[in-house]
Amino acid sequence: MSNATLPLNPHRAVGVGDPERPSQVRQDRLPAAYLLISPSGVLYDDTLWWRWLLQMLSRFGLHMDAGAFTALWQYEHYDDVCCGQREFFDALRDFLITCGMHSGQIDELFAAGRLHWKRLELDLRGFPQNNQALASLSSDGWRMGLLVHGPLPKHEAQAQLQRMGILPYFEHVIYSGEMSSGLTQAPAWSAVLGQINVAPDAVAYVAHERSLLSPAKQNGLTTVAFQCAGAAADYQVRQLGDLAGLSDAPCLQAA
Repeated sequence: MSNATLPLNPHRAVGVGDPERPSQVRQDRLPAAYLLISPSGVLYDDTLWWRWLLQMLSRFGLHMDAGAFTALWQYEHYDDVCCGQREFFDALRDFLITCGMHSGQIDELFAAGRLHWKRLELDLRGFPQNNQALASLSSDGWRMGLLVHGPLPKHEAQAQLQRMGILPYFEHVIYSGEMSSGLTQAPAWSAVLGQINVAPDAVAYVAHERSLLSPAKQNGLTTVAFQCAGAAADYQVRQLGDLAGLSDAPCLQAA
């Protein structure tokens, strides 16, 4: 295969609907008391697999910008994988074909890739500051929930979170794989809000995946982009502990 660069339209790689434009980041206090956190990229490093994959692809002569590559994957396929409509490697195969790879090359890549992906998932560890930051937020009065948006089945994702030791801090844990539609669609957000029983304007959604921030905002949630500069979100934070400085977290009654 000759050297190739994936042709990317950056406006396609940010979510649904119109091209995402960075919003004015607010400086006022966070108008919410329930934190809904998607853990990927916020509570653990979600780049290990993709860094390995891009290194392997470069050996096949396929050179791509890491951010654009993963953003386009999220836009085109990832939501279907995370809500259980497609298997991860089946969707990844289709995606790599559109990037210019041949089936034989993908078979060769997947022979090592499946084992490496599973090993990374089983050995996943949370960021060392998680417990301290979550304990501080909890003691400040935040109610918190997890919205797990990932390719693992529920029992494996649950075991992953248990190994991190963070589950006691969360009142609710919602798995996207149990939903009938993906998080880029409004019915999924209605289902999420129904499970936590909190009004949307009382929820701050914290995520690293910009493809999820836009639909959350469109469905009435306050959005907090975690280490995601330029995302169309209400607030930007660099670390979990920064959330403590955004609100006094008044106690919130169930809606």
